[in-house]
Order: sequence, then structure tokens, then C-alpha cells
Amino acid sequence: MRNETIKKIILIILILGTFILILKEANRSKRGFQLSDYAEYSSKYKGDINQIDYIKVDDFGMAQKYLSDFVNTCLMNKKEAYSLIDPYYKNQKVRNYNEFEKVLNKLMSKVFMEAEVSSYKVQYKNGYRLYYVQDKADNIFIFKENGIMNYTVYLDMINTDL
Repeated sequence: MRNETIKKIILIILILGTFILILKEANRSKRGFQLSDYAEYSSKYKGDINQIDYIKVDDFGMAQKYLSDFVNTCLMNKKEAYSLIDPYYKNQKVRNYNEFEKVLNKLMSKVFMEAEVSSYKVQYKNGYRLYYVQDKADNIFIFKENGIMNYTVYLDMINTDL
């Protein structure tokens, strides 16, 4: 009888131990999803969930964005940058990727990589918005906007018929 009592006590201890381990594990897995972990973020965010905040971007901001985007693309993926060149300009100036690389090598400088606009002008022509942008390295680009962040690029204004 004594052996049976010891076996029952050991069995109860094992069941309680298993139950305690299961509770601890469940509690630990819940910690990853506690709202208090995001308290710093939520205290900074004052907007509503799924709220749309409209931001007014002026012409200078768009000129800077297009120049920065194009320079970044030239640095990270030259083939994608080549695809941004306007088809008309490709036919006139850079007929293939190798010619584009030569032009790009002439443009490359520390100042070019900073992608800062020194002056710009915006025109509406033939249903397009054209951004004439001069960077701090005195390079001139024309961004022909078809839609927001949908543009093609001319790398100079010489013999460019828009």
C-alpha cells in the first residue's frame, strides 16, 4: 500500500509540474504580442487607424524627388536607370546600353551622387509636366512626368525636341 501511495504522489507531482510548465510556456508566448511593447510607438502616433494624411508636395519637392530617385537608380541598378530614359531620347542620343554607360560615367561625380537641385523650372507641354532640373554639378535633366513617380528622363537639353 505504501508503494501505491508513493506512486500516486509522484504521478500528481508530475502532472502538476507539466501543468506549470505549460502555463509558463503559454505566458511566455503571449509576451511577444503584448500592447505594452508598442507603447512608445502608440504614444507618438496620434492619428486614427487607416487614416489618410494628404501631403502637399510643391514643384521643388517633386524636382528633388525625381532627381534623387534617378541618381539612386543609376547607382543601384544601371539597367533600370537606362529603362527610365525617354524612348525618343534613346533614339536620338543613347541608342544602346553601352552608350548610356558612357554618358553616365561622364556624369558620375561626388556632387552628382549628392543629387541636389540647384535650379528647376516646370512647364506643361503636350499634356505632360516637364521638370527641367539642374543639379549642383551643373548637369541638366528633364523629367517628363506621365503620372506621380511615373516619369522618363532626358539627360540634356541640347537638340531635345519636346
